[in-house]
Amino acid sequence: MRRLRTVLLVLALAAVPTAAQPAAPVRVVVDTLHGVVVEDPYRWMEAEAEAEVQAFYRAQAAHADSVLARIPGRDALAAEIEGVLAEDTGLWGLWPTAGPLVTRRLVPGADEPALFVRDTPDAPERLLLDPSTLTLGGRRFDFRGLHPAPDGRHVALSLAADGDTEPTLLVLDVATGAFEDRIGPVLWGSSSGFGAAWLPDGSGFFYTTNDATPDTPETERYWRGRVVLHRLGTDPSEDVAVFGHGLSEAVPFEPHFTPFVSTGAASGHVAVRVWRGGPTQEVWTAPLDALDGPRTPWRQVIPPTDVLEGVALHGDALYVMTADGAPRYRIVRLALDGSGRADEVLPEGEGVLLAMAAARDALYAVRREGGTSRILRAPHDGSAVTEVPLPAPGLARLTAFPGRDGTFVRVRSWIEPDRAYHYDPSTGALVLAGLEPEPVFDPSPYRVVNTHAPAADGTRIPLTLVHRRDLALDGDRPVHLYGYGSFGSSVDPYFAPFLSTWLDRGGVYAVAHVRGGGEGGEAWHEAGRGANKPVAVADFIASAEHLVREGYTRPGRIGIEGASAGSVLIDNAVIDRPDLFGAAVFAVGVGDEVRAYYTAGGARNLAEFGSLDSADGVRSLLAVSALHRVRDDVEYPPVLFVSGATDYVLPLWQTGKLVARMQAAQAGPAPLLWRIDWQGGHSGGSSNAVFARETAMLYSFLFWRLGHPEFQPAR
Repeated sequence: MRRLRTVLLVLALAAVPTAAQPAAPVRVVVDTLHGVVVEDPYRWMEAEAEAEVQAFYRAQAAHADSVLARIPGRDALAAEIEGVLAEDTGLWGLWPTAGPLVTRRLVPGADEPALFVRDTPDAPERLLLDPSTLTLGGRRFDFRGLHPAPDGRHVALSLAADGDTEPTLLVLDVATGAFEDRIGPVLWGSSSGFGAAWLPDGSGFFYTTNDATPDTPETERYWRGRVVLHRLGTDPSEDVAVFGHGLSEAVPFEPHFTPFVSTGAASGHVAVRVWRGGPTQEVWTAPLDALDGPRTPWRQVIPPTDVLEGVALHGDALYVMTADGAPRYRIVRLALDGSGRADEVLPEGEGVLLAMAAARDALYAVRREGGTSRILRAPHDGSAVTEVPLPAPGLARLTAFPGRDGTFVRVRSWIEPDRAYHYDPSTGALVLAGLEPEPVFDPSPYRVVNTHAPAADGTRIPLTLVHRRDLALDGDRPVHLYGYGSFGSSVDPYFAPFLSTWLDRGGVYAVAHVRGGGEGGEAWHEAGRGANKPVAVADFIASAEHLVREGYTRPGRIGIEGASAGSVLIDNAVIDRPDLFGAAVFAVGVGDEVRAYYTAGGARNLAEFGSLDSADGVRSLLAVSALHRVRDDVEYPPVLFVSGATDYVLPLWQTGKLVARMQAAQAGPAPLLWRIDWQGGHSGGSSNAVFARETAMLYSFLFWRLGHPEFQPAR
């Protein structure tokens, strides 16, 4: 059987020599966890510094690169994608302050978005920083985050140097364009709470760090977080820790807890959300004028029993978006004056509250309702809530500044470029802000369909489809189906002009909004969390089956993709229904859920997938641990595994184990390839050129395996 598989694979590819794909030796380690026996055939890969492990990684990556390089049309597709991106002049972000307005947008032909500043929102823009020219100490940096001071005089930038796993924080003087303070490395935001939260007067900011050293165990690399205060112009070694691990017996803080710090330009308080690794969080606040290092008088205002979507400070109040008694969320205003008063500002409604932003005049919030959204305005004085009209259907994003009235609004769509509007409460008008040139992209050839797929239990799973208006529903379209379904996070509309290169070749792009995500609120999340995680996988498969029934495609013409926590959908769907899919992309994912705890971000994932603390928890992990679910002698579809060697969350062995197991079990000719970006991390490249190459690699692999004639290697 193994010899036949090899012959078929050679016949399926061009007769050009490729680098050899090595087989991994099997050395079974058996663990008994609360009476549950768990076998690990590739535990040896966890010793990543060993020469044998590195040799296996390098050989796998070389083989994948040699196969992918033989796909015709890939380089031309990358050039086409880069050309489409070069025409995009849309906003990537805007940050109002008491003074200048900072924006980030692309300019024609630029490789990545630049920073601009306007002295007032109506003033002409001037270039503040072109990130493509940024080198420090001879090293190239990627842009990762931006945090302007409330007075607009400084901007804190989060930048990651090539090959670094943690970012560096730099302070940019807006008037001179010169870099001043430099702090780093600091902790990442998405997994470790990084974010520069400025003092209202702009004299300094809070950020998150820890005491990790090169000798710190991998599992504890992001543990023992602390919130630290930096004063501009001072040596970072003098920064003072005010919250976090080991500082105060009055504020219990376990090593794996993660702090997220918030301030408000119109508030005299600082707030810290503490994520404990599960869906619930707690919130502590303190007066800014009482900051005293470890002796700061913190007060817990939200106990560790609430599921929170966000907090916002304004004056002597803290706005909290909570699922307490409201699975679709409600907003409560907590008085910070010691009175303990709590007022409901926005009750739970039919739709799901997504976000909120505090302006000087009111709190603004976005509620998703079906395929569109509504903006609600709740004045701080408690007067009646009103609605801000949207210029077009779509998902609204808000950007408000506590020192200014009104809010900026961007309406996000799958096929139309974002446009920035400003709402003025004095006139009730929502008008274009004029912050970007007229878009070049023409959305008229494309359409978005919001539909539902029936799950096995009858639940309607939201399904978004994007395709050309003239698409022939002939049951044979190549489909790119994406999903995430974890941590209560939603896959929301975003404008991706490069998607046209898939759609114009007859493809359909689809997003399955499965349970475990946040599209239906916290109840939707709970329905696909922990022991219910297989439900998310079943929803994903049901979405693919629906596309077949509705005449879009057929089995074998569906390519699926998931990244990070979303990878659990991909590997398990391939294992459960190898006949349904023609290709799969498993990106920066987890192959061994049982050993996920022993990664840098593992402790924070226990409540989402399962825990090692009980037999039931271990069984929950095994239910979606692809390494342990792969079956021998099965014809699996082609899979492209993608990893970044500097991934700050997941080590290479999490993918390597699954690659080895599936290659050993594969009974068919389909290739199982492992592509490793040796300078890449947990997210893709920030420049247009790098992004175009990565996207062309993904699209060309899918088109190749789904049978598009433009991408078939010569036989």
